[in-house]
Amino acid sequence: MKFAILAPFALLTLMGAEPDGSLLYTQRCSVCHDSKSMERTPSREELKKRTPESVVDALTKGVMREQGKGLSDGEVRAVAKFVTGKEFSAADISEVKGKCEGTPSAIVVNDSADWNGWGRDAANTRFQPILASPPQTCRS
Repeated sequence: MKFAILAPFALLTLMGAEPDGSLLYTQRCSVCHDSKSMERTPSREELKKRTPESVVDALTKGVMREQGKGLSDGEVRAVAKFVTGKEFSAADISEVKGKCEGTPSAIVVNDSADWNGWGRDAANTRFQPILASPPQTCRS
């Protein structure tokens, strides 16, 4: 019976068609997300308030990763677009404002102004040495 339901979908996938987010949602997600008895599971209405990127994160790295196992990247994206009703953002991460320019300096334990824990060193001396030059700062 399962094979008869999945066969048309598998055929479309092999032919290069875009995965059907509605069909995937019905097969893999609706049992919990459309149920009124599942208290902690977000409803479809709640999922519509999210971004497709957050749904992809949940299915690949987050709380829904077990349910997302076995889905291709295209299938995950199709489900995310379907449940949110939104397109993916075209924002480029490299355009984020306020990030530091250049390569960050290496962290040097015991030779910088940065504290690495409660006591600054293995002997727990709590001593802050005076540096010859101030530490590098980020300019935005």
